[in-house]
Amino acid sequence: MITSIEEISGVHVLKLQIPRATNEHTEKFLSEIMNLIRNDAGVKIVVDFSSVEFADSSFLAAMVTARKQLSGTEGFIKLACLDKNIRSLIKMLRLDGVFQIYSSVNRAVYHFMTNNRSVNNKIIITLPGEMKYIHFISDSARALIQHHYDHPNPQEMEKIIHEIQVLIYELFSNCVKHSRSNIVKFLFELHPFHFYVKTITTGNGFFIKPVDRDTLTQQGDVLIPPPYGPDVVGKNYVVYQDNVNEVVCHAESPYSVSLSRRENPQRDQGNFEVPEHYGLLLITELSSEASWQRNENEDVFAIRKDIMS
Repeated sequence: MITSIEEISGVHVLKLQIPRATNEHTEKFLSEIMNLIRNDAGVKIVVDFSSVEFADSSFLAAMVTARKQLSGTEGFIKLACLDKNIRSLIKMLRLDGVFQIYSSVNRAVYHFMTNNRSVNNKIIITLPGEMKYIHFISDSARALIQHHYDHPNPQEMEKIIHEIQVLIYELFSNCVKHSRSNIVKFLFELHPFHFYVKTITTGNGFFIKPVDRDTLTQQGDVLIPPPYGPDVVGKNYVVYQDNVNEVVCHAESPYSVSLSRRENPQRDQGNFEVPEHYGLLLITELSSEASWQRNENEDVFAIRKDIMS
């Protein structure tokens, strides 16, 4: 056997007894998983990687196969105690949306006991479009993050939560100021490595307002509303600028844009700032990804925040 098996509160903990989990171990690993499935159709499994220093893509592929076998029997599998390099490989292979990963076996077992939830949770909260509700939505996000994620560094986790709360404030404030909606929907998506926040409103869309570097202002009456024309789609527009940063808006399609921050290439040419759209600087600086798109009659502004590296 390449694993030792222990049962904790109805959860089978498979501890891998090999320092290197490679292709030569995949058949044996899958055989041991199948033995558990035959004995318990709805088996719950935690695979403990604490003794594993290296895992290759073929072994991770076997993990995916095991998960598929389990899902067909209403069973489920979680991973625990992964080395940072194995975590990075999982992320690179885009398996971070497949597995729930925990820093300890106890945490994985606890989550089986308290909530046998799917990998990607979606929570929608609908609020009146009034800033007095900002504390409610901000505190709700904190509670969700603290319950769902098992970050190994509490101080780093607190920093991430604070940044997400700042992002929520900026998104909510933007909805209240610029949307025609009386209500704002917040959609929270909890993925193993990422936290998504989306605001959904009925508004006028995202108007691209480029910066005029010569006058240090937005370009007067130049507003580019959706749908963006063929002369706009595919182009980049600077919509915020100071002596250090620029926020770039890229028109992805007639009804979608992506936003990103970069260093101002003219940063050594004196101090200046175009104050309009400062909120976009905060959003792009604190988030891992930011975008807007129109879905039918709804405006969706979305940000992604990386929780686990």
